[in-house]
Amino acid sequence: MAYQGHKWALYFPESLMPKVASGMDEVWNLRKAHSENVEYELRRDIVPTTKGSLRLSGLVNHANMSIYCDATAACGEPCDVHYDIPGLYASQGTTSTKPKFP
Repeated sequence: MAYQGHKWALYFPESLMPKVASGMDEVWNLRKAHSENVEYELRRDIVPTTKGSLRLSGLVNHANMSIYCDATAACGEPCDVHYDIPGLYASQGTTSTKPKFP
């Protein structure tokens, strides 16, 4: 699902999750496993003559998977996990939005 405005956009895809991590077969019942993503895009010119955008995104996965810290502890590795960390992305064009002719 997406909403596109002139100066901003909002995206909300909901995705299927695999039955096993990195597997090819997906769980088709969204009540058992799914992924929710959200992204907000603000279209603003950071440099006055070029197009730019600022995006804030986040995701949440709901699935029946093993606990990462338990799996790494079984291998003797330390557990250093950060969950549900949103991302902030900025992009800026390098050319003018209006063509200039001699």
